[in-house]
Amino acid sequence: MIDNVVNNRLPVFLYGNSTGAVGALYYALKFLEQKNQTISLEQNSVYYPPIAGVIITSPFLKTSAQPTTWQKKMIHFLSKTFQSYSISAEISLDSLTRDLEMQQMLLSDKYSSNDMSAKQLVEWEKASQFCMSKASLLTLHLLALHGKSDEVTEFSTTQQFVSLCSSKDKECILLQNFRNALHLELDRENQVFRKIIQWLDQHHASGKTDNSMLQQLKVDQLVESKLSRFDQEIELQ
Repeated sequence: MIDNVVNNRLPVFLYGNSTGAVGALYYALKFLEQKNQTISLEQNSVYYPPIAGVIITSPFLKTSAQPTTWQKKMIHFLSKTFQSYSISAEISLDSLTRDLEMQQMLLSDKYSSNDMSAKQLVEWEKASQFCMSKASLLTLHLLALHGKSDEVTEFSTTQQFVSLCSSKDKECILLQNFRNALHLELDRENQVFRKIIQWLDQHHASGKTDNSMLQQLKVDQLVESKLSRFDQEIELQ
């Protein structure tokens, strides 16, 4: 798939949900930051696929329940001394989706967990703060979806992020009665999947004639090496 993208000069659309949405935004913003600073069209360089747009659902930019000051201090302490110390997010299945079938699926999924390490929590907090502070750098196509009944992350923060972006083509959709896990919610096929697919169809078609999106970016080796380290800056355990 990656070879197909590179060989055919296809535009790349990033997608992420919850903490994954922060990862997608972080990568896109770092890409734009480095591109603006160090791109070289004259030197011998390699092609790096351009990021055309970003799709985010229920981004983990701010949690609805904020930890107290002493809890934050304790988490930061643990992240330095006991990095793998596990902390329960205490997220109920009911807060994720109204779909009882999906709740049962999550309950029986041995890989599904509410636990995060102290180090992981701190790194995600840093990444979220970075995304909010650098939001104006985002000039890419942007689609954000968030449930208005989300009790895990704040939809108002998603609205704020989108409003701060410099993208000329940006859209924030708030879904009535939807909770945190949009892709597991009732009527997800019509309200979530269909919307994302339609949006991609529209923007992939426009991308074919948008020179600013499909220009063959030539990025020098310095940029390439920095890009390869982006996903290492957020430490996932």
